[in-house]
Amino acid sequence: MTYSLPHLYLENKCYHFHIPEPVNEDLFQLTTSLPHGNYDPSSKTWIFTSLEKNHPIWIKILKLQRIRIDPSILQELAPLFQKLNAHIDLKNYSKRTRRTYLFWNYKALEFIQCQPQFVREEDLIDYLLYLKVEREIRGTTLLSAQCSLLFYFKDATGFLPNLKFPSVKKEKVLPEILSFEEVQRIIQLTQNTKHRLLLEIAYSAGLRVSEAVQLKPSDLDPQRKTLRIAQGKGKKDRLSILSDRVFQDISNYLETYGIFPKWLFPSGRQSHLPLSIRSAEKVFEQAKLRAKILKKVSFHSLRHAFATHLLELGTDIRYIQSLLGHESLRTTQIYTRVTMQKLHTIRSPYDQLMDRQQTNRFT
Repeated sequence: MTYSLPHLYLENKCYHFHIPEPVNEDLFQLTTSLPHGNYDPSSKTWIFTSLEKNHPIWIKILKLQRIRIDPSILQELAPLFQKLNAHIDLKNYSKRTRRTYLFWNYKALEFIQCQPQFVREEDLIDYLLYLKVEREIRGTTLLSAQCSLLFYFKDATGFLPNLKFPSVKKEKVLPEILSFEEVQRIIQLTQNTKHRLLLEIAYSAGLRVSEAVQLKPSDLDPQRKTLRIAQGKGKKDRLSILSDRVFQDISNYLETYGIFPKWLFPSGRQSHLPLSIRSAEKVFEQAKLRAKILKKVSFHSLRHAFATHLLELGTDIRYIQSLLGHESLRTTQIYTRVTMQKLHTIRSPYDQLMDRQQTNRFT
């Protein structure tokens, strides 16, 4: 990044706009017409006590020349991600996708320090290299950052219509799998009825944490022993299974409410809202500590356990694919690599080697 650019920054509660040599006359003339500014000729810097939001002269300056500027200051002058938000709305993407795209693009501008229309492909590649080398960001997260930047700079704005990044190779990491006994301990050692039921349903139906907290009593079908997951990942509805015992626990749980709740797991402080994802994750973390489980597992591990245990019980993998809501069977097939269904029947060649040695001794 070059430091010979005009620089707008905040210091001592004042905004400083430095115009370096050689002075751009058009830029200088525009700056002199800005209100509430004092010029310091020794540092060639204009000092402002405040910025007029969407002031037409500031907008002209931002369009005129690449400026070194923090995105937080840029947002004071112009709607920074208006086109990004509009494009997300048109695509009908989820709130989570919106948060991801906004996060990575804001962080990129924070690193590059200039207006989006002046960002170059090499600036974005430098940022991705920084994430990989300095921040040690892993493949899947790095791919998320790439997708976010491509969506904004190529699709939403067209600032970089030919933008391409080197392909990111994902690490093939096997998930840590909770055993039947570990899941049992996690659930049994959770005394709070609401929290225990949350963990029971997540495991019994193979739910993501975002799906579990959004459940409503109307999603339950006790007659068919099914659970409807409305607008799960990818904005898709699907059905999953629930055990008879869990349905009985749900029935007992609902009887404790004087008014039939909108959400199966309402927030403690604001019952008109569902339990937050972070609260649900904390419930699991506390249960994991009580169960004294040392594996690196999270709330999502209940979903992994659901799929792996079904596979070990002999369930057809295509049924598991449907229950999990996977588009591709390849996604579900990861569980064939962690299942113990056949693994314990395979004999190590070392044992056979030792058997041969024993046989040779007696012949």
